[in-house]
Amino acid sequence: MITHDDLTARTGRIESLLRDRLGLKHGSLGRRAARAGRRLPRAIRADLCRIGEAVQLSGHPRLRHASEGGEITAACERVEQHLAGIDVRATGGSARRWGWRR
Repeated sequence: MITHDDLTARTGRIESLLRDRLGLKHGSLGRRAARAGRRLPRAIRADLCRIGEAVQLSGHPRLRHASEGGEITAACERVEQHLAGIDVRATGGSARRWGWRR
């Protein structure tokens, strides 16, 4: 079982990576995944949506036990690992075309 504080800390790291690596600053994780589109693999986008749903459920006192802690933890690790591997400087001219920050 992942606690609300742990999930909030992991979500904060993921949001900062999305901001720094892809320039996605606003919206929920599901909205950011949709805005990223083809810049992220389908599995990573699905993990972002799953994490976003878990964040919403963790705020509710009765529904916070509905999400599986192990799956959410694994999804957070996969997303963090993928986003940390994006090197914005190595993208060259495609960074401007896709709207990524340099």
